[in-house]
Amino acid sequence: MQKDNTKNLLREVRANTEGATLACLSNVEVIEVHELTQQKNNDSLISKFYEGGYPDRKMIADYCTKYKYLNENIAKEILNDFYKKMDITIHVVIESL
Repeated sequence: MQKDNTKNLLREVRANTEGATLACLSNVEVIEVHELTQQKNNDSLISKFYEGGYPDRKMIADYCTKYKYLNENIAKEILNDFYKKMDITIHVVIESL
């Protein structure tokens, strides 16, 4: 189940990051949209989103404003954060996605 959640998490961040790039959204527009959506959702518990395999709105906005495309290094950063917050110990080195 966690494997599926990590795949979904990466897909969601990639889709949002590349979608914002393709739509030519400014950093301000990205942040405003995700802040408004987060307020409407009224939930900022990242572990709740992670459990379902989704990033929270703040995380999406952060990655969309820092990066234009998802690459292997960014994916590893996301996965490391997921494993840390979900208290998952990995015993293998991730070679590629």
